[in-house]
Amino acid sequence: MSDYTFPEIDTSYWELNDKSWVVARKTKWATIEPMFKDGASKSKKGLGIIKKYFLKGIMPDFKALYEWRNTERHLDLFCFLWLHPSKDVQLLTQLREAYVNYPLIDQGDVSYGLGILKAYTTIYPSSNYSEVEFCSMLDMEGHGEQLFSTIMGDLAVSKIPEREAKHQYSLPKWREGFMYTFEMTRWLLIDHLKTYSNQCLYQTDCYLDYWYRSCSEDEGLFSKIKYKRKIEFIKIALFRIHHFDTEKEGDSPRSRFVIKIRKILDERDFIQDFKQMWLGVKSGEIVIENAWDK
Repeated sequence: MSDYTFPEIDTSYWELNDKSWVVARKTKWATIEPMFKDGASKSKKGLGIIKKYFLKGIMPDFKALYEWRNTERHLDLFCFLWLHPSKDVQLLTQLREAYVNYPLIDQGDVSYGLGILKAYTTIYPSSNYSEVEFCSMLDMEGHGEQLFSTIMGDLAVSKIPEREAKHQYSLPKWREGFMYTFEMTRWLLIDHLKTYSNQCLYQTDCYLDYWYRSCSEDEGLFSKIKYKRKIEFIKIALFRIHHFDTEKEGDSPRSRFVIKIRKILDERDFIQDFKQMWLGVKSGEIVIENAWDK
């Protein structure tokens, strides 16, 4: 990578002289392309750019595309890393650094792809889609956690790139953790997990650390009108987490999620109002009759 100047990259990973590799790559693209059409929408122009990169390692003309105001963008950061032939962490980290520090990268080139990654590694695999429905969605093939960690970078910094730079991207790196807790516990209501639930990042240390860091440190948060209305939803989420039967469930993505987030709730610092909610649920002071309603 050091011998190249971004957007030039080492294209030797595309084994274009190997006919079997080329055929396999084309076959794989035939399964990937429908995913973009059915799920992570890309324009025809954007998808064409992605296809050239996937098949031949051809990089976009970022200068020509910088002013293209398409919200879906083209070879966004997520697609750039996900569709690279190598899954070597060190290499992808270097490529990520080159990408986010390149002056002609647009805000959408970073944030749109991150939104795709989050959706397909959290929301969808924790939902009650049928196996058939999920077949048309992006499959991380077990690399979701690695991609999430690589793209997010240093979680102690809320912008990308982490180093102070002329071009920093203010993106949805942080969500309000407290308010998202309710969404995270929706999958505890599903009767039977599907195989695609295995790729849900809620069960991973990296995502739960991200969730924790996105929880507000404002002690007056729940006294604000817009947050008062959400208190009951947070209590429901905490009730579900405490009372979910991990022994009955056995070892599963949901059990791993519940066990890990309980430990975080017990051992890490939170604002007092939230801490008291958790203690109230554990002591039985807070009881939610309809916590398991779908």
